[in-house]
Amino acid sequence: RDPEANRAHIERLFLLWRDGQIAPRVTETFAFEDGGKAIAKMAARGAIGKLVVTVSE
Repeated sequence: RDPEANRAHIERLFLLWRDGQIAPRVTETFAFEDGGKAIAKMAARGAIGKLVVTVSE
């Protein structure tokens, strides 16, 4: 509801991540082809931590 405060919070989180002070908790990785499964898991509130969708080259 406060875009400027949100921007400041995101910037602070990015700096903490960049400096290695925090790290996201990745709990599951999905291939790009299974991205729909990742979305369904989030929609069902079944994700704890971060879900990552990978794209192969």
